[in-house]
Amino acid sequence: MPYDSKSYVHRIGRTGRAGRSGEAILFIASRERNMLRIIERATRQTNEPMNMLSILDVNAKRAEKFKKQVGGVISTQELSPYRGVIEEFVRESGADVFDVAAALASLAKSGRSLFITKRSVESGEKGARAPEIAGGDLGTMGRKTARPPSAGVSAGDLSP
Repeated sequence: MPYDSKSYVHRIGRTGRAGRSGEAILFIASRERNMLRIIERATRQTNEPMNMLSILDVNAKRAEKFKKQVGGVISTQELSPYRGVIEEFVRESGADVFDVAAALASLAKSGRSLFITKRSVESGEKGARAPEIAGGDLGTMGRKTARPPSAGVSAGDLSP
């Protein structure tokens, strides 16, 4: 959250540069609601509240993305050289095919977890992004669509 409305106008102007449009997402804590009202008055626009994704929502999206990636590899790549080695490994080791597939997925992700947990977000684990989940002190979010400057906001305020 910017410290003043002028900084916000500058930042939102960078979202919609050179005649383009864009959207900016603003994360606010409860104590910042007053500043949000000041910004809304300065820009003569209101922010549309958004709901944050829960950890379960993020993990469901990650699982879907992973399944699509696996399906894409199966349908587009020649897997017979790998298949022969895997079949031999399963025969020799007696390992479960699903355990082998899970181990290979873990190898492909360099040991990083497919799913995030609240603890991984709090500890700053690589690959875990706090803004995607709910539950912290992030409060509400607002979405702002960039638009050309209105009266009271100079073009100079919107430049980098």
